[in-house]
Amino acid sequence: MRFNLTETLGADYSRVKNELEKLICYVGESKSVTLEDCRQACSRSSEAMSWDFANALVERDAVRAIAVIGDTLATMRGSGELAILSIAIKSFQEIVRVHKALAELGLNPKRVDKNSFYSMSPEAKERHPDNFLLSLHPFRAYMICRNAARFNDRELAASLSAILDANRQMVSGGGDARLILEQLALKISGGLQ
Repeated sequence: MRFNLTETLGADYSRVKNELEKLICYVGESKSVTLEDCRQACSRSSEAMSWDFANALVERDAVRAIAVIGDTLATMRGSGELAILSIAIKSFQEIVRVHKALAELGLNPKRVDKNSFYSMSPEAKERHPDNFLLSLHPFRAYMICRNAARFNDRELAASLSAILDANRQMVSGGGDARLILEQLALKISGGLQ
């Protein structure tokens, strides 16, 4: 099977090519490339930084979430804080969908392992044709179940409420966006009640 990067990436091909060239120059003669090398050499889009913030919230990592906020807001200027919240909302909505899909399948998120969806019976797939998790690649389903396992229903509801409150504060001009986002990270991680 041949893989054509130009066809796969379309309009993004030249941007990806430029980033790869920067990375190659950065690592020089090294035989390996680390994630830290990528972070140092490659341009980070505001969307990627927003996803970093959302992922840190989902992982309940307040330190990482707070570290991302300043760079993200500086890069996005203007309505960046609402864009950050938008991606966080999507991430937590996905966790709600995962909880619902797991309940439909009779699975506990804390008991899902790497093989759970690979070994799912064809009968289960036939009984639940609209199940969100069964529509995903098995490894992707496993990974988002890991995120969902970090929150019980009460914690998930509290997190969504905290995101809604942060959104209201920012839309109404009720405070400094950076501070609001930092407080949100602390609330979701459990560091601020």
